[in-house]
Amino acid sequence: MPQISIITPVYNSGEFLMESIQSSVRQSLQDVEVIVVDDGSTHSLTLKRLQQVARLGRVDVIHQPHLGVSAGRNLALAHARAKYVLPVDSDDYIAPDYCEQAVRVLESRPEVMIVKGGTEMFGSEVGPFGPPFSIGRLMAQSIMPVGAVFRREQALAAGGFDESLARYEDQDFFLRLLALAPNPAHGVHELNESMYYYRKHPISVTSTARGDGIDLELRAKVLRNNLEILDRFAPEYLEFMDQQEVLLKHFKYRYGHIEDCISRLGSIAKGITRGLGRGPSCYERWLG
Repeated sequence: MPQISIITPVYNSGEFLMESIQSSVRQSLQDVEVIVVDDGSTHSLTLKRLQQVARLGRVDVIHQPHLGVSAGRNLALAHARAKYVLPVDSDDYIAPDYCEQAVRVLESRPEVMIVKGGTEMFGSEVGPFGPPFSIGRLMAQSIMPVGAVFRREQALAAGGFDESLARYEDQDFFLRLLALAPNPAHGVHELNESMYYYRKHPISVTSTARGDGIDLELRAKVLRNNLEILDRFAPEYLEFMDQQEVLLKHFKYRYGHIEDCISRLGSIAKGITRGLGRGPSCYERWLG
């Protein structure tokens, strides 16, 4: 029986797939299974790479129609046999001892729900990714790449990944997972070393032209999915949002459309403030 399952959804990303999978099968921890979910890929290079990784030891390849990355992760969770799970995106890779270090922490500290290593960006951007964890910051931003280690049983209890979210599905998942912790504010253990390598791709003009309204709707849905933890840690969330509002105001004259974001965020913050201590249902009005 493997100790940890590394799960990797793939959709037409064959150019980087072999590097990612090789980092998974070459872990210093020997009891590792790798589950690759083909999310309906059509590119010939990706299909060729999938055939190649299927011939590697300890790798299972599962196929599904194109349903999205969250559906792929959920399918892999359902097939995983190990106690612990580590999602790795198909264009990223991990350090050789990531699984060993993370499992050691989770085995010895039951109060910890998530173990994450330091994240380094490479590709179009280079350098550390993400600030230190805080529960207030995580409620406001997607600060953790999906490549963190957690217990499979707890992930299933939290409901897996929300397949309706086009973005922020990892932020939403981690919040729901932490809600199961005795103290969510202390449910994340951060390793001191870089363990996850996050490939950054050049961002085109069209990819950044998503409507602010759509983005805010997705962020609001993440909060709606996590009303109980929001109720418990609203002061931490509001403190961070106050800092963000100052930054947004600083840029509003350069990027005029941000003004609408400020107005919406302000309304949400005021609603949360009014709901403090009244229970999760008090926030629904301001979250749409």
